[in-house]
Amino acid sequence: MIAYALLERRINQRACRYCRFRVSVFTLDEQCPRCGSGVQASRRMHGSRRADSARLAKSVLIGLPLLVVTIDTAVLIYRGGRTGTDKAVSLVQTSSSRIENFTVQQYLYATVFESRKRGADIIIDGWRAWQSPDDEHSATVEFDFRRDGLLHAAVWEVNVSTETVTARTEEARNLS
Repeated sequence: MIAYALLERRINQRACRYCRFRVSVFTLDEQCPRCGSGVQASRRMHGSRRADSARLAKSVLIGLPLLVVTIDTAVLIYRGGRTGTDKAVSLVQTSSSRIENFTVQQYLYATVFESRKRGADIIIDGWRAWQSPDDEHSATVEFDFRRDGLLHAAVWEVNVSTETVTARTEEARNLS
């Protein structure tokens, strides 16, 4: 709001030459209301630079908030349209890890993915999630990877409606 007021003052007002009182460029009176001296009327032609910059500034002041609202709405619609299993995987990935200020996904990247990148014998099968047909509010999420030929499966139980995540296996407890 402050930025808008400053921009409005800069674009749509002019100062009196003598007392520096600011007068609207749209005023029909050519005298300063404070000191009574003549204020030069600025003619705003359609193609002038001042008119173009004013139009651009107004477009930005209107368009930027509209863009932000549109993007927020699109994100909300996208998140609302996801399936229960997608929400469950997202809840597990963003849940807190055993290391402070890390999520499970960040911890996985810091440990499993980084070890694989450094040449360790790790095969990542990835995330899987499923829901039982009779309970649409809970889902089971699993992250599988193989280290040195041994399968490591971290399993979580997720209640999508209350957004709670519970580790079911020791591997999941190590990651959560």
